[in-house]
Amino acid sequence: MLRLLILTISLTFIFQQLTAQSADDTSDWKWKKHRSQAEELYAQSQYAKAAFHFEQAWLKKRKKLDLIRQAGDCYYIVKDYEKAIEAFAYIQEETKKYPKIKLDYALALKQNEQYDLAVKAFREFSNSYAGEDAANL
Repeated sequence: MLRLLILTISLTFIFQQLTAQSADDTSDWKWKKHRSQAEELYAQSQYAKAAFHFEQAWLKKRKKLDLIRQAGDCYYIVKDYEKAIEAFAYIQEETKKYPKIKLDYALALKQNEQYDLAVKAFREFSNSYAGEDAANL
């Protein structure tokens, strides 16, 4: 009985170590591998995991702004509004590439109950957006 208990505890410890190692195994991934993993997870509707990998890819390749945009979108989907705000904040001035980024930023602020900042962001978007759907927005 004692042997069985020791064996069970040992196996549990080994399993925990292996699980912890596999979570850390992504630290040496290149940005393209993170992006590929993120796209695969996104296609499977695993948005929280996809957000993590999009963000990791962006941290390794900061010139690729699409990566942080996609991370922000994923964080918004899973209602992690703080992380969405952080992601959108990096690119909120990139209105030529992302015409509605200020709106997305404002919406994330509102959802995170940062109402004063959200009102300011909505006004900024309203004053600067000139797309065909500006009147509707």
